[in-house]
This record gives sequence, C-alpha cells and structure tokens, in this order.
Amino acid sequence: QGLVDKGRDTVCNFEQGSFRSGAPLDESKSELLVFAYNIENNGRNGLSPIIDLLNLTQPDIILLSEVSRGCSSPSENGAQEIAQALEMDFAYSVAFIQQPFRDGISNVTECTNGNAILTRLELI
Repeated sequence: QGLVDKGRDTVCNFEQGSFRSGAPLDESKSELLVFAYNIENNGRNGLSPIIDLLNLTQPDIILLSEVSRGCSSPSENGAQEIAQALEMDFAYSVAFIQQPFRDGISNVTECTNGNAILTRLELI
C-alpha cells in the first residue's frame, strides 16, 4: 500500500526488509545505542563513509532522514543498501518526491527521499 499523488501518478510505498544475520543479540546489555543521522541524499560522498561510521559505532537502532531512493541511479536504494551492509532490518517511507531526472538514455526516473529505521532487533 502507499500514498498516491494523482497529479503525477506516483505511488509512495512503505518498504521494509530484513538482512539480519540471525546472530543472537547480547542479552546482557541493559541499554540500546540509538543513532540519528540526516544523510541528505545518501551522503555527499556516497553511502560507503556512512556505512563505515555506522559499522564503527555499532548502534542497535538507526534513525535516518533524507534517505534517497532512485536519485543517483534507478537501482539506488539507500535504506536497503545500508541495512544490507550492516545486516539489519529496515523500514523506509517516502517523505517527499524530487523532480525526476534524465539518466542519459532519456529515461525519466522517480526520485524519492524519506526516513528509515534500521535495527538489529526484529521489526514487527
């Protein structure tokens, strides 16, 4: 299901997936580390530095804003790529739609930005 912008025939889908490795969580931990990060269009230098930082800090829950999907390439999906790299569950929802761009082959691609939650815990 998703929101539909009838003027543009755009469907703003909610998306979620799981890349958790199945490794057990450390149940002796009494606290969760939560990391909030505005990555504005998947980062000035791409996703790799963002993934490196998140790997270094090892948060249990990550709140991302301005995550792009389909903006630099049709297959780009920032939330999914970060979740897969960190072996986390994720949920992504569109916050706004940017102007479509032409990718050099004159194909118009939909570009969305939104918010994502990534977690080492199971999303229900």
